[in-house]
Amino acid sequence: MIEDNQNSTMPLTPKPEVTPQTNNKKEEPQKEKVSFFKYLRRRWRGLLILLLILICGGMYGWKVITVHQMKKQFTEDSIIIISKTQDFIKQKDSTYLRLVATTFSWAIRGEITRGNLEQVNQYVYALVKYPNFADILIANNDGKVIVSSNKKYETTNLNDFFAFNYVNLADVTVTKYPEDNDLFIGISPIMNLNTKIGTLLFTFKASKVSI
Repeated sequence: MIEDNQNSTMPLTPKPEVTPQTNNKKEEPQKEKVSFFKYLRRRWRGLLILLLILICGGMYGWKVITVHQMKKQFTEDSIIIISKTQDFIKQKDSTYLRLVATTFSWAIRGEITRGNLEQVNQYVYALVKYPNFADILIANNDGKVIVSSNKKYETTNLNDFFAFNYVNLADVTVTKYPEDNDLFIGISPIMNLNTKIGTLLFTFKASKVSI
């Protein structure tokens, strides 16, 4: 007897199990976020040095500006002080020169009256040696120079190198030279009692002030 195999059941073959696919790439660890305060803690030495450099630079710049301003102010103040002092000295020089002109004309009038020009010449040389005196001239009533500290002026006339007719002045006069405000001209008539016998003229360089 032949068995009917049609009703027989065929054995089922099991499906292979599906294994989940794994990603072979390794996950990178997330970088730690660095906060501002952590950055300061790590870099505090460098930041401190940078801060010190900035402070020193600022102080140096402030010092340079301050010194420049002080120098400028000092220069301006110095100019004002020198100018005022110079004016004061010129006033004192003018008073001093009036006294010199009066005294010197008295000292030489007797020698001029006696015609002792050699002695007058010695007086002139003694006076011109004093600081700031430039030229000393003595002229007769005609304006002719009879004695001078600079011999090239002798026998010339005062009007040859002075525009103003100083010979005709009757009083002691101290004035500034027209072409040089620092140069004084002192003029004094030389009197013998009530008679004029000559004219004293000298130039004087004003004292300079410097700081």
